[in-house]
Amino acid sequence: MVDRNHTRDRIVETASRLFLLQGYHATGLSQIVKESKAPKGSLYHFFPEGKEQLAMECISLSKRAVLDSLRSCMESEPSVSKALQAFVRGITESAGANDFAECIPFSFWMFVETSGISDGLRQACQTVFSEWQGSLEAALRQGGLDPESAVKSAILIISMLEGAVILAMTNKDTRPFRLVEEFMPVLVNGTDGGVGN
Repeated sequence: MVDRNHTRDRIVETASRLFLLQGYHATGLSQIVKESKAPKGSLYHFFPEGKEQLAMECISLSKRAVLDSLRSCMESEPSVSKALQAFVRGITESAGANDFAECIPFSFWMFVETSGISDGLRQACQTVFSEWQGSLEAALRQGGLDPESAVKSAILIISMLEGAVILAMTNKDTRPFRLVEEFMPVLVNGTDGGVGN
């Protein structure tokens, strides 16, 4: 059972990386099987509906990774502002350590691409963003923002991170992440929708 679970995990992790680096359409199932070193036939054993089902599992994996990381930062840092800065810093450090090859738990590129393939994938992506936003809203309210400002700031944070992912991966440069980290206190501690001193 352990080996089977490890095989499934390897397939999902490999697919997530390839979808991020190459795109959904450019990534074939045979490549996923080869690079994951999975036994032939195992992919369809775990994902009988094929590539779309596998993509949904990759999306779910990204969702859990982000929520777990955010929760860990919230538990270990003394303030919401510092927790969110630590969260972004973790992405930055991972990006630099892996030369952007496996660094982005957000996988926004994959979400944008797959959301147009089928309504099922679009809904899966929508659920991910909704849960991330809800988690951020809760953290921001905990930090003192009123509910309306927390909603606005959560949307802005996700939007900034999405832009940072695109710029960082395109330019192979972590500066966009560092800037998001630098300006995070404005969104956490500000007023009027998160914009303030």
